[in-house]
Amino acid sequence: MAVYKDKTPTKDGRCWFYKLRFDELDGRHTQKRSKKYATKKEAEDAEFEFKLKLHSHENQSNMTFKEMIQIFIDYKKDKVKKQLIIIMVINEFTLNHYIILN
Repeated sequence: MAVYKDKTPTKDGRCWFYKLRFDELDGRHTQKRSKKYATKKEAEDAEFEFKLKLHSHENQSNMTFKEMIQIFIDYKKDKVKKQLIIIMVINEFTLNHYIILN
Protein backbone atom coordinates (compact mmCIF):
# COMPACT_ATOMS: atom_id res chain seq x y z
CA MET A 1 0.00 0.00 0.00
CA ALA A 2 2.55 2.55 1.08
CA VAL A 3 6.18 3.12 1.90
CA TYR A 4 7.04 4.46 5.36
CA LYS A 5 10.11 5.80 7.11
CA ASP A 6 10.84 4.24 10.49
CA LYS A 7 11.90 6.50 13.35
CA THR A 8 14.61 4.10 14.51
CA PRO A 9 17.00 3.09 11.70
CA THR A 10 19.14 -0.03 11.79
CA LYS A 11 22.87 0.14 12.57
CA ASP A 12 23.72 0.54 8.91
CA GLY A 13 21.12 3.30 8.36
CA ARG A 14 18.25 1.43 6.71
CA CYS A 15 14.93 2.99 7.72
CA TRP A 16 12.45 2.60 4.81
CA PHE A 17 9.88 -0.22 4.69
CA TYR A 18 6.56 -0.99 3.05
CA LYS A 19 3.33 -2.22 4.57
CA LEU A 20 0.75 -4.05 2.47
CA ARG A 21 -2.68 -5.55 3.18
CA PHE A 22 -4.07 -8.31 0.96
CA ASP A 23 -6.44 -11.29 0.97
CA GLU A 24 -5.15 -14.84 0.91
CA LEU A 25 -6.69 -17.41 -1.47
CA ASP A 26 -8.68 -18.89 1.39
CA GLY A 27 -10.21 -15.52 2.34
CA ARG A 28 -7.98 -14.55 5.28
CA HIS A 29 -6.89 -10.91 5.52
CA THR A 30 -3.13 -10.57 5.84
CA GLN A 31 -0.78 -7.68 6.48
CA LYS A 32 2.83 -7.81 5.27
CA ARG A 33 5.53 -5.56 6.70
CA SER A 34 8.82 -5.73 4.85
CA LYS A 35 12.37 -5.60 6.06
CA LYS A 36 14.05 -2.20 6.12
CA TYR A 37 15.68 -0.66 3.04
CA ALA A 38 18.30 2.06 2.67
CA THR A 39 16.32 4.29 0.30
CA LYS A 40 12.69 5.01 -0.41
CA LYS A 41 13.17 3.91 -4.03
CA GLU A 42 14.45 0.47 -2.94
CA ALA A 43 11.40 0.01 -0.71
CA GLU A 44 9.02 1.03 -3.53
CA ASP A 45 10.72 -1.39 -5.94
CA ALA A 46 10.50 -4.23 -3.41
CA GLU A 47 6.81 -3.46 -2.84
CA PHE A 48 6.17 -3.55 -6.59
CA GLU A 49 7.96 -6.89 -6.96
CA PHE A 50 5.98 -8.34 -4.05
CA LYS A 51 2.70 -7.22 -5.65
CA LEU A 52 3.71 -8.82 -8.97
CA LYS A 53 4.59 -12.07 -7.21
CA LEU A 54 1.32 -12.00 -5.29
CA HIS A 55 -0.70 -11.37 -8.46
CA SER A 56 1.02 -14.16 -10.39
CA HIS A 57 0.44 -16.56 -7.47
CA GLU A 58 -3.29 -15.77 -7.48
CA ASN A 59 -3.56 -16.57 -11.18
CA GLN A 60 -1.74 -19.91 -10.93
CA SER A 61 -3.69 -21.58 -8.17
CA ASN A 62 -4.14 -25.32 -8.69
CA MET A 63 -7.00 -25.45 -6.21
CA THR A 64 -10.07 -27.33 -7.40
CA PHE A 65 -13.60 -26.09 -6.90
CA LYS A 66 -14.28 -28.85 -4.35
CA GLU A 67 -11.23 -27.82 -2.29
CA MET A 68 -12.41 -24.20 -2.40
CA ILE A 69 -15.86 -25.23 -1.12
CA GLN A 70 -14.29 -27.22 1.72
CA ILE A 71 -12.12 -24.26 2.76
CA PHE A 72 -15.18 -22.01 2.66
CA ILE A 73 -17.21 -24.41 4.84
CA ASP A 74 -14.34 -24.74 7.33
CA TYR A 75 -14.06 -20.95 7.46
CA LYS A 76 -17.81 -20.46 8.02
CA LYS A 77 -18.27 -23.19 10.67
CA ASP A 78 -17.68 -20.90 13.64
CA LYS A 79 -19.37 -17.88 12.07
CA VAL A 80 -22.85 -19.19 11.14
CA LYS A 81 -25.50 -21.43 12.67
CA LYS A 82 -25.17 -25.19 12.44
CA GLN A 83 -28.25 -25.50 10.20
CA LEU A 84 -26.63 -23.37 7.51
CA ILE A 85 -23.53 -25.61 7.55
CA ILE A 86 -25.77 -28.64 6.99
CA ILE A 87 -27.36 -26.89 4.01
CA MET A 88 -23.91 -26.07 2.60
CA VAL A 89 -22.80 -29.71 2.93
CA ILE A 90 -26.00 -30.92 1.22
CA ASN A 91 -25.43 -28.46 -1.61
CA GLU A 92 -21.85 -29.69 -1.96
CA PHE A 93 -23.12 -33.29 -2.08
CA THR A 94 -25.61 -32.51 -4.85
CA LEU A 95 -22.95 -30.52 -6.70
CA ASN A 96 -20.59 -33.50 -6.62
CA HIS A 97 -23.31 -35.78 -7.99
CA TYR A 98 -24.12 -33.27 -10.71
CA ILE A 99 -20.47 -33.12 -11.75
CA ILE A 100 -20.22 -36.92 -11.83
CA LEU A 101 -23.41 -37.29 -13.90
CA ASN A 102 -22.32 -34.76 -16.54
